[in-house]
Amino acid sequence: MIRGISHTAKVLIGWLVLPLSALFLPASAFAEPVMGVERDDTVALSVMQRLYGGIESGMYSVESLDADLYVKERVDSERKNLLLNIIPDMTRFDRNENRYLAELFYKVHYIHNSLPDINRVAVLSTFRHASGEMDLIQSFMVPDVYSRYLFKAEHLSPLYESNSKYYTFETDTAYAPPGYTKINIKAKYRNVQLLSEGWIVVDDRDGMPITLYGKGWNEQCGFEIECHMGSEGLERALVKTIDLSVDYRFAFNRLRINAEAEFEYTRIQPFENRGKFERKLNITPDRSAVADSLLSDRLSYASLHRRSHLSHEDSLLYYEKGVFQVENAEVMPDSDKEDESRDSGLKNFLWQVGDGAVSNHRLSWGSSDLRIYPLIRPSHLSYNSSRGVTYKFSMNFRTRFSDKCVLNIRPVLGYSFKLKECYWSVRGALDFMPMKRGSFSFDVGRGCSVYNNLMLDMINAVPADSLNIKEWPSLRYRDFHVKSNFNIEIANGLELQAGMNFYLRTMKKRLDEMQIDGVSLKKEYKQAAPHLRLTWHPGMFYYISEGKKFNLGSYKPRFSLDVEQGVKGFLGSVGEYTRAELDMQYKRRVSPGGSLYVRMSAGGYFHTDDIYFVNYTFLKDNQLPIDDDETFAGEFHLLDGAWYNSANKYARLNLSYESPFLLMQKLIPSAWFIKNESLHAGILFISHLTPYSEFGYSIDTPYLNVGLFAGFDKASFHKIGVEVSFSLFRD
Repeated sequence: MIRGISHTAKVLIGWLVLPLSALFLPASAFAEPVMGVERDDTVALSVMQRLYGGIESGMYSVESLDADLYVKERVDSERKNLLLNIIPDMTRFDRNENRYLAELFYKVHYIHNSLPDINRVAVLSTFRHASGEMDLIQSFMVPDVYSRYLFKAEHLSPLYESNSKYYTFETDTAYAPPGYTKINIKAKYRNVQLLSEGWIVVDDRDGMPITLYGKGWNEQCGFEIECHMGSEGLERALVKTIDLSVDYRFAFNRLRINAEAEFEYTRIQPFENRGKFERKLNITPDRSAVADSLLSDRLSYASLHRRSHLSHEDSLLYYEKGVFQVENAEVMPDSDKEDESRDSGLKNFLWQVGDGAVSNHRLSWGSSDLRIYPLIRPSHLSYNSSRGVTYKFSMNFRTRFSDKCVLNIRPVLGYSFKLKECYWSVRGALDFMPMKRGSFSFDVGRGCSVYNNLMLDMINAVPADSLNIKEWPSLRYRDFHVKSNFNIEIANGLELQAGMNFYLRTMKKRLDEMQIDGVSLKKEYKQAAPHLRLTWHPGMFYYISEGKKFNLGSYKPRFSLDVEQGVKGFLGSVGEYTRAELDMQYKRRVSPGGSLYVRMSAGGYFHTDDIYFVNYTFLKDNQLPIDDDETFAGEFHLLDGAWYNSANKYARLNLSYESPFLLMQKLIPSAWFIKNESLHAGILFISHLTPYSEFGYSIDTPYLNVGLFAGFDKASFHKIGVEVSFSLFRD
């Protein structure tokens, strides 16, 4: 965080992300920006309006479907280095291998324009370190082209009417086949969420497209994709085959990736009455297999479900890598490999050491496995004004006692270089009631330091104009906690958590004979408190598989009530208090590509007696976030962490609006690699900062996220700062 900087410096720092991101972009990205694009012609507009009308009438609407998906993926590595193995959505690459082949088989279940559920059944692959699956490729394998987003990679579809304002349409008069019309498509802006150009071929009889072609960018790569629709019945509204070509360039790596995909639809359910359609919360799919079966089973499955015969070249590559045997095959020596074999072993050793540092590692034995996350990854580093640079490292252990009883343990370690504090946590859950999402959870660790109520009285006694929260860190207590809870889902979306929390608070810096209002401060305090949390997320989508319920999320707000009751005298505990907090979080799409996030929280300490420590659940400076819920938007980016527990009551409201086309594309058309722009506003009522307000603007790119924020104490200016975080290589 940077404060007290000049206007010129602020502008320069705010734009720092633009040239830094550009260093890693594909060469094709630096074409001239789209300026003065052609206007839509009359014929093209009438064709598109007919298509949009068909979508609105329900002609293309499918309520749900099941399908088998086959994907053949070829990868040619023209140039690579170890940085390629850091990228989470990539499989692992070997130093001496440049050609790869993989066949992937999926089961697809899809609910009306919203919840695709794609599960891998089997895979054949020449990749040594992983199964060969790439999130980069899978993100394009979605059978619906009429929704807001064309792919899971979130490219705005030109076939969705509200997105038409971002594209121009022109009839291709050179396209001659009778009964069909070709419409050329071009983006009005250069942006990673738009197809830069493409075309569709439409059947003049009913206005339905039969082919869609598009070019675009997806973070570190450029791509070309051609989708062919089905030929009969409702399959005409769905993608039947996909041809995908990806040119991946990043940090002196270059890959050529080609993928062919084909859907075989086993069930298609149309809307019977579109006007009365209600979303079904239970979307349990028909699942028939599990991933990564034994090699012999994979071979059998592939031979039965492969859409076409393997070419001689593909069969030979499988044979060379030992995937299967080919009778009478002659393997020619690879001269490149012979040359590489003459290299000293030092390069291979360094590659192996580096690969070990940047890769996930999984150790398995019996029904247990241990996953060790990479030691080196940019997203493990974070920065803010209160704790400076923080590093985080984590592992995950899982063991299965039975089909219905699974233990998961997640150790996490973090360190703040500015505060010179070490934070750690061991979180775990023993799942034993899968249909009710029942579990026993625990959390043992050390979090951020806290104040007790006597110190709050001192803070409140200091006039607001002369109070500097940074002068008080020596009065804070280190927080060691042991939390254990029983969790159960009472009804769909309604979850109950009940248990006991134990705390040991130790003064960071011993102050001899320090008294506040005649009370001597102790070096150490113990506290025990029963805990209760009730969470209600209405409209929760879910499915049931192998006797276990899986929640997928909801489009409605989530409400949480968290209560903790301090018990004086229990196990040497001091203090009696009731902490109660209420939290609401809601994220809603309000425009094509635009989302509004709202978070409201309020809470405090009530019925207090003796010593108690202020440590809120929904308002805190979280040192070791693990889940997305813990880093959900709605933060105060410039607020010092000490303020979060500086008062016994608080209320807050945070708003964020995110869209790829807010301001930057209009001012700088060439800044096409900005994925999203966001506006932030928040207000907090707490202690001397009543109210504290914060406003900001941020941009997200595939590599860095940069935000400029300004904070205000009451009506007075508080501080200004720039926050930078890595989005590169985030899991």
